[in-house]
Amino acid sequence: MTKQDEKHRLQSVLNTDAESANFEEAITLAGCGRYHLEVLLVCGVITMCVGFENGLSSYILSSAQCDLDLSSSAKGMVNAAFLAGATASALPWGVTADAIGRKKILVMSLLTNGIITFVSSFSGTFLTFASLRFVNGFMIGAPGTLTFSYVGEFYSDKYRPKAITAMGLFWLTSWILLPVFAWIIIPLKLNYQIFGISCHSWRLFVLVFALPSILTALLLMRYPESPKFLLSQGKKKEALAIIRQIFAANTGKDKHEFPISNLIMDSDASENQAKTISDIISNIRKQVCYLMTPPLLKYTALTSLTMAVTMFGYLGFAFWFPELFNRFESHYRNNPNASVTLCELSALRNEIGPVYLNDLNTTETNFTNVGTKILSTLTSRSLPILEKSSLQTCDPSVDLKVFSNTIIIGAVSLVVNVAAIYLSHHLSNNILQSTTLTIASIFCCTLYFVRSTFQNLIVASLFSAFANVGIVVFTGAVVDLFPTRVNAMAVCTATFTGRCGAILSNILFGELLDTQCALLVFLMSAALLCAGLLGFLVPKKIPELPQSGKKSSTA
Repeated sequence: MTKQDEKHRLQSVLNTDAESANFEEAITLAGCGRYHLEVLLVCGVITMCVGFENGLSSYILSSAQCDLDLSSSAKGMVNAAFLAGATASALPWGVTADAIGRKKILVMSLLTNGIITFVSSFSGTFLTFASLRFVNGFMIGAPGTLTFSYVGEFYSDKYRPKAITAMGLFWLTSWILLPVFAWIIIPLKLNYQIFGISCHSWRLFVLVFALPSILTALLLMRYPESPKFLLSQGKKKEALAIIRQIFAANTGKDKHEFPISNLIMDSDASENQAKTISDIISNIRKQVCYLMTPPLLKYTALTSLTMAVTMFGYLGFAFWFPELFNRFESHYRNNPNASVTLCELSALRNEIGPVYLNDLNTTETNFTNVGTKILSTLTSRSLPILEKSSLQTCDPSVDLKVFSNTIIIGAVSLVVNVAAIYLSHHLSNNILQSTTLTIASIFCCTLYFVRSTFQNLIVASLFSAFANVGIVVFTGAVVDLFPTRVNAMAVCTATFTGRCGAILSNILFGELLDTQCALLVFLMSAALLCAGLLGFLVPKKIPELPQSGKKSSTA
């Protein structure tokens, strides 16, 4: 059926007393109002929980380094553990949600994540904390991807892009609230002993952010499963009942006034309901085969490649911005009159070592004592245990500029995302995604030329804002593109490859930043530009699917 034919059919349904309609027609007749706003707000809070977990470690590692005996490499391993858990969970959550439902997985994963976060606040060792962060990453990976499918399946085609783009607002809000709470809690001078564990402010900070996941899971229990998913599983009566509730909430009319009494199943819908473990495994196998074979295979490959390249270009810089800000602050503290670019600073660091650049207490303003510092560094390295020596003490303090800079980046991203919501109603996903990622590519390239902390903050804010919008818009495009029975897995597959790209970019950052900085910056910029071009190849809908051989049925 062509798009024009679909419009004619919908108009016919609207103008007659037709009792049968497909999902798109029925959800359109239900209107868009209070019910949809409630679902959007709940899913938005879920997205904020995901944002809290993703950024949690960035604000506690410095203040927790004394309690957990964290070296620099150990801090990196904590971040890697969380990212590894999120990557490992992408595909399992996708296939499970497409087999047994979005809501069940979301509630279970949010509850578990909140409990694990609560327990991790009492961690006494690095190994315990890193292990729990891995579990956090695994659990939060479910709402990190499935929420887009869940909220999108309550909306009609007309409003779905705007709703999914709006989810980016909540993600960015979480990245503003997180440093605000960190600014309030972490500087507190707390020192209590509970069961032999020293309780400082970072533990209170972690404990506070265990609550949103638990409370949101309880709130989500009040809402139903996605009606579009239920219809894809052959549960037509349940799906129709939910659509009638939506109609009543949006219009103020009685649900029995809803003009549709029969739902027509799409040709790709499955009538097999998962009742046993073997049913679930069978359904998972079927949908994996469905997604990984023609004609869906090329779209799976295209969306996965696009997400991998996008996150490769963005998350490398995103995770390193605090480090880069610290480097600039350190340099200008020592050399207030000497401007420097990112790559010049990296080359300088590579030449004279990290001791000079990271010594925030020095009062020197020139390079006359560089030789003395190098000699001092080499001498100190000959000590048996440098980290335990009397020359170093554990300092859990955190530079407050980390919080303020992060708040500014989040605020700029929020403004750009609001504009993107408006534009999403007037522009196609392809154009919006490609435009935002191309602009992000330009700002990424600009990072090579700027020469101050302030300039870096401005460029980094705009870079993050446009890259974030590009990722959110593209995720919505994936939800729209694939059939309901596999779109959760399609989103998770794209997210999996994206996280692999993020891991690769962070590895390259560590290896190349101080030796091949220019290559690194332009590589990230080129990746975002490539992702923008790939976005043009992704269609709004898959043109044609093979028929199942069964006639559409009604309930």
